[in-house]
Amino acid sequence: MSTSVRATHDARGFSFVELLVTIIIVAIFFAAAVPIFANAVKATSADQMRVVAQSIAQQKMEQIRELEFDLLIKLTDGSVDLTTWMGGQFNPTVLSYTGLSAKTYTATYAVVLTPVNASATDAQYAQVTVDVSWVDVFKTSPAADAPKRTGHVILATTVSRQFSGPAVNNVTLSPVNGLKQLVGASTTITVYISPQDAGTNNSSVGSVKVVVADVNNATFTPVTLIASAVSTGVFTTSWDQASATANDVYSFTAQATSTSQNPGNPFSVNAKLVTGQNPDPIANFLIARGDQCLLLTWDNSNASDFNHYELWRGPSLSSMTQLVANLSASGYIDTGLTNGTTYFYQVRVVDNDGNKSTWVTGSELPATPTDITTPGTPTRP
Repeated sequence: MSTSVRATHDARGFSFVELLVTIIIVAIFFAAAVPIFANAVKATSADQMRVVAQSIAQQKMEQIRELEFDLLIKLTDGSVDLTTWMGGQFNPTVLSYTGLSAKTYTATYAVVLTPVNASATDAQYAQVTVDVSWVDVFKTSPAADAPKRTGHVILATTVSRQFSGPAVNNVTLSPVNGLKQLVGASTTITVYISPQDAGTNNSSVGSVKVVVADVNNATFTPVTLIASAVSTGVFTTSWDQASATANDVYSFTAQATSTSQNPGNPFSVNAKLVTGQNPDPIANFLIARGDQCLLLTWDNSNASDFNHYELWRGPSLSSMTQLVANLSASGYIDTGLTNGTTYFYQVRVVDNDGNKSTWVTGSELPATPTDITTPGTPTRP
């Protein structure tokens, strides 16, 4: 064989070996790259489906925020058909696309109300959760009967009941003692409404209600009172304590409704009822004249929980100042007075709970005592 022919043959043989080696290297590369590519495709598809699910959940949440508060519970209580209710915007089944492939997503809702049994006019909030789920097209294992993976996107929000009626700013109770505890046989309740919400001469206020409940006794039937206007934005009513229990705490919840029947915010205050009755007033109040002094006496108080007396003095019954704030004795000598000047007094009983009796009043003027009896002529025995 000639030298030229052998060289050509060797060259051809060398090229074939190189080609074979190249094919083997490429095969090894693809064998390694295919799983990576497949996993990349899976990850990309899963990310796409999660993005779609996130978009669906956000859309549902925005639609939920636009619902009236009282309609939120319908998402879960079975009272409506979600596939058609509100135009079907809360349909649990949502068809979307990932690339060119149709994909079915499922939306489920959870609504938790706090407090659970609040009325339509009570303050309340709802914890709302939207769960958008889907079944992944890629299985978790190569087995044909392997279960498919389920993905979830969960969003939650808190929605509070909104009130568009007149706003109650404050509620006060009277009479109360120094500890802000209820005293007396009845309680006057004053409700204050924002002037801008009350309108001119309360023209925007339809009604003002006050509900009284016993915090310590669940069996107590709440009392609903209607308050009357006393001035613009100020309404009052009274609660008779005849059926109340001493030493229980009572809540007073006021709420105003507009002329168009929109309720405003509820406003509550609590107070302890220390007793249903004030102590009896003092009896037998007497004032005796003296030189530049007056002696005041009265019978001991019959209150079982008596604490002290209050004594006031003034130049008239309409102009009094406190003389003694805490008097334990059933009498008092008022000295340093001006003879011939009339002094007015009022006394009341205060018990251990701060309840006070009605005032008992009296007046007198000090004077120098005169001896009007002429002594007899002495006689010798």
